[in-house]
Amino acid sequence: PKKYAPGAIVVGVPFETGIQYLQDLHKGYYTELDRCRQFTPGAQFTMSSHWGFFPISKKRLQDRFVDVTEHFENGGDHEIKFDSDKSGIGKIGTEFQPAVKGASAYFDFYNPDAWEELQLGVFGPEFDDKLCDKQREAYKEHMSIQMAAAKAWRKRVLGEDEEIDNNDGIMNQIPIRFDPLARGDAFPPLVACATNTIPTVNQILRRKRQTPKSTSTISTRKGRNPWNDWEYDYINGRSVPGDGRIDFDKAFPPEFVPHKVVALDSAHAKQMCWEDSGGSWGTISNEVILQIECFIQSKDVISVLESDREVAVKEFERFTTNMTVPSQIDSDAMISPELQGTKKGRKRAIVKSLVSRAKRARDRLRQRYTTAFGSPSTS
Repeated sequence: PKKYAPGAIVVGVPFETGIQYLQDLHKGYYTELDRCRQFTPGAQFTMSSHWGFFPISKKRLQDRFVDVTEHFENGGDHEIKFDSDKSGIGKIGTEFQPAVKGASAYFDFYNPDAWEELQLGVFGPEFDDKLCDKQREAYKEHMSIQMAAAKAWRKRVLGEDEEIDNNDGIMNQIPIRFDPLARGDAFPPLVACATNTIPTVNQILRRKRQTPKSTSTISTRKGRNPWNDWEYDYINGRSVPGDGRIDFDKAFPPEFVPHKVVALDSAHAKQMCWEDSGGSWGTISNEVILQIECFIQSKDVISVLESDREVAVKEFERFTTNMTVPSQIDSDAMISPELQGTKKGRKRAIVKSLVSRAKRARDRLRQRYTTAFGSPSTS
């Protein structure tokens, strides 16, 4: 769309499929000292977006979800560390871990019946006394709608196809909507920001639960053992460079989508915070302003809006390459002497610089618009 012609900035987005959101849906998590309950499975299953991040084929899952039951049944407890059902969300790793070998635990992530069969999330015996059958059917109906839309999105927009995957075809074919010969509109410049410095677990382990004898006589209202048949480990699988939540190499669109990569160094939950609070907001904000400046400095804003994808990308690359952007803002030259060198002063200087650049970019764009079309009807 033309309104996105200046471009877009995305931060910490898991474009490629992963397995991390299985923990959100099956175990959930609390915030604010375990008092805030909006992220428990009952709430997570009503959401929509995270269904689109699961792999649509076994080939795409790779070894990111493995069953290690056999290791423990054969007395191999010492070979694999397994912390049952401990949350890994919000816990920042300090070292990278190798992959754990096991049998593939792939199932059809886009089939609600498969989630129910595996006792995942709201379908586990832990929820038998909290949810009635009618409520669970409502969950499945919602899942069917959202999963169908999510899978269609991955296939239509990202070029994925489970039939091609399963038959060893070429993965990520260019969809017609991204084919430069089939498109008449410009594909806007895209900047993808992601962290590559924090160990990020991208492999979940599963094993068959050995039911404790002390609970073997207890049953739920549906006559099931209250303990789930499966237990999961979210912290001891392979870890790779990322932001503690999303692995770096899965945070970018397919190769056929032109984009600029910006590496960050902050944790996923901190990326939109200022640098002095452990975030990357200064870097991200700079990319936003730079993108606007690049758009305005192009030879003809109107022609960029109407050009094809290749022309728009070349314009973007040319100006990002040639434009000199200071890597560090001169804080002392922008604030009063009493605040120079202080944390508050540095933040104020960064904000002042970014706001000033944004205003100049707005004024220049307005001037270009007036030259091309006359005065705009609204300010």
